[in-house]
Amino acid sequence: MSSKTLLTARLSEIFSAIQGEGLNVGSRQLFIRFALCDLRCHFCDSAHTWSVP
Repeated sequence: MSSKTLLTARLSEIFSAIQGEGLNVGSRQLFIRFALCDLRCHFCDSAHTWSVP
């Protein structure tokens, strides 16, 4: 990637929370939720991000 390459992405939200499971339990985590995902996974907890508001 050259130094002049600009990458962009549509974001739905950015938020922090305390990790509740796994090796990092109890530590603060930063979550970045991307918008316009086209995979439509049946287990997705963010279906509201599938389209533009």
